[in-house]
Amino acid sequence: GSASTTFTIAPAPLTVQAQAQTITYGQRITQETGDGTVSGLCTGDTLSGITLVASDVNVPGGTITPSTAQIKNSRSEDVTANYKITYQTGKVTIEKADQPAPAAPTATAENIKDTSVTLTAVEHGEYRLGDSRWQDNPEFTGLSPNTPYNFYVRLKEDANHNASPSSAAGAITTRKTLLDGAAVTVSGSYTYNGQAQTPTVKVTLNNAEISASEYDISYSDLTSAGTVAVTVTAKATGNYEGTATGSFRIAPATLTVIGATAESRPYDGTNSVKITGVALDGIMSGDDVSVNTAN
Repeated sequence: GSASTTFTIAPAPLTVQAQAQTITYGQRITQETGDGTVSGLCTGDTLSGITLVASDVNVPGGTITPSTAQIKNSRSEDVTANYKITYQTGKVTIEKADQPAPAAPTATAENIKDTSVTLTAVEHGEYRLGDSRWQDNPEFTGLSPNTPYNFYVRLKEDANHNASPSSAAGAITTRKTLLDGAAVTVSGSYTYNGQAQTPTVKVTLNNAEISASEYDISYSDLTSAGTVAVTVTAKATGNYEGTATGSFRIAPATLTVIGATAESRPYDGTNSVKITGVALDGIMSGDDVSVNTAN
């Protein structure tokens, strides 16, 4: 005769450890099927495949986890069910990605002033003038008029990217300063003397005096008494452009008529009388004088 019973063969414990990786931000997890460390595989059985599931690669760090594994014996039969599989994660290190250098910075005409330049903004950009420090603001102030400058831009470092190399230089020349609104003043007082008089002129803009080498001066009339218009015009070779105007006054000269005597004669019904002994004090050389008299 015979007798029978049953017994249980428990699954063998098997640990599948995903392999650690280092990748660059923006790359995908590239572990091939079969990568990883296996502990507890029985003799004659082989690990034929692992499916890997990666965490979000858009962060500077994460994990990779094997989700399924397939095991076959020497007869190529699937014996995965003979194992109790424990899946363990592997660490993924995501390094910051490099960025290409942007194009040289530019500025629109309206953003180029005499003492400032505002560069056209670049997304995620930071900016530098010459060898100065990088700054977030594309505006640069305190510059000199009519002066060439080199500007640079690069892409900022962030959680996922290294700062890019610097761009090539963007050469921008500041504009000349307009003389419009400058104050034109004349020092001293002037009185008609029959000759041209050249006054001392001072030109100021924003409370700063402009060098006389920056402009030419013209006058309406320097030889006659009255109000004289003064016009200053920026030199083409200087740091200014445009014109500004002012004025000053040449006062009349003082003239005294002295020593006049009239001829004595009987009244004859006319108002004509002969004047003699006329002397003038203060007449300018070159001026002609006529004296009109009345009774």
